Amino acid sequence: MNSPRVPSDVIIIGAGMSGICAGIQLQSKFKNATFEIFDKGNDIGGTWSKNTYPNLSCDISSQRVEFSDRATNETFVWYSRVLLTAVGFLDIPNGAESIENIREFRGRIFHSSDWDHEVDFEGKDVVVVGNGASANQFVPWLLENTVLRNLVQVVRSAQWMAPKENQRIGEVQKWVLRNIPFTNRLYRWWLALKLDLAFVAFKNSFLGRHIRSMLEATLVAYIERNAPSRYRSILVPSYAFGAKRALLDHGYLASLYDPKAKLVRSQSLIVVGANQIADENGVVYHADIIILANGFKTAQLLTPMTITGMNGLNLRDLWERGPDGARVYMGYVP
Repeated sequence: MNSPRVPSDVIIIGAGMSGICAGIQLQSKFKNATFEIFDKGNDIGGTWSKNTYPNLSCDISSQRVEFSDRATNETFVWYSRVLLTAVGFLDIPNGAESIENIREFRGRIFHSSDWDHEVDFEGKDVVVVGNGASANQFVPWLLENTVLRNLVQVVRSAQWMAPKENQRIGEVQKWVLRNIPFTNRLYRWWLALKLDLAFVAFKNSFLGRHIRSMLEATLVAYIERNAPSRYRSILVPSYAFGAKRALLDHGYLASLYDPKAKLVRSQSLIVVGANQIADENGVVYHADIIILANGFKTAQLLTPMTITGMNGLNLRDLWERGPDGARVYMGYVP
């Protein structure tokens, strides 16, 4: 264990977007403050550094995002006046424990956030579990860029999906943003304003309900226009727009026309053989590879850290005492 050093004013845990922005703000607002940023990974960037699955893309306007030490097994002691956690919650992936008898599976299995770049998809039967943002991006890539034999995607619920409008920033626009004062900032403010105005759709008001109704009609029409008709009952959500994060379509809907692709809705899965998996209806699929795209342990905040306060009180234990666990102030997550 290394000896304590001179205390820092602030310690920031996490070198993702929040940690980087916190460091920038400290430099800007408190010029004499000392701070250190710690991350368990080998590079900065958080989830954008860790995720390397194919066709990884940004789901927001990149214009809105501006802006290590080696990993070791040593134990360090640091002191500071302020501890700022910026660990995020898209870090610890959900495992395969929800798949019954998963220990009996003898094929390859990995999570999309820990993509196995050594796996050979040629002639393989692939089962994808989940249909969130990651699967929306890598499923079309697998169907187009590999010679897999079949791809079965098993989902529990539908997702609201909108077209992704990629607009190339031309040379003239780049020159303007680079050379004319305040244009870059004004453009970013304009993008933020458009997104903020969209929050009206989430309000439980006459206007909010009206906008949601129009959005839902538009998105249903988009899904039905771009996806195979046989999958519409699986793809069109039965819940209101805004109840879950909407996705952008990265070519996913069109990829379902591929004869190698099959979309299945099932609330459960069970391994019934060394390379066989069955859905809730007992339909059995051959699987050489299982790719988990089933999200992260978002409710286990600050995992895997242990934060101990006065009298040995563990912060996670304190949160778990209440009926709702950790809560946010007025819906705001700092």
